[in-house]
Amino acid sequence: MVQALVTLDENTNRILNTVKAKYMLKDKGKAIIFLVNKYIEAENDPEFRPEFIKRMQRISKEKTIYVGTMEDFDKRYNINEIRARLQAESGKKIGQIRASKSNAPFNHSKKIRRDHTESSSL
Repeated sequence: MVQALVTLDENTNRILNTVKAKYMLKDKGKAIIFLVNKYIEAENDPEFRPEFIKRMQRISKEKTIYVGTMEDFDKRYNINEIRARLQAESGKKIGQIRASKSNAPFNHSKKIRRDHTESSSL
């Protein structure tokens, strides 16, 4: 088990004491563990919730739509027309959604700069 020294404000300390007393826990560490477990139950990823599983099973039974290549997808959903309309409305040039002659899924307009002060042997 990991031990940690934590700094708590008065309100958090009062809440932990309340949880500790209400659920008859031995110490504040147990209260923290209890609250974390309650949070995990409340905010659990949707893949573990029964309603999510049922919804995905229902969706998996639906008829799928084959669109083929990305060019076929663009044609089917009029991506080029949408892109042109957005450019006209905003007055700004909108970057390509997809790289034109590349297998890369996106054409990023911003390049990530590396800090040259770091060693290149990392």
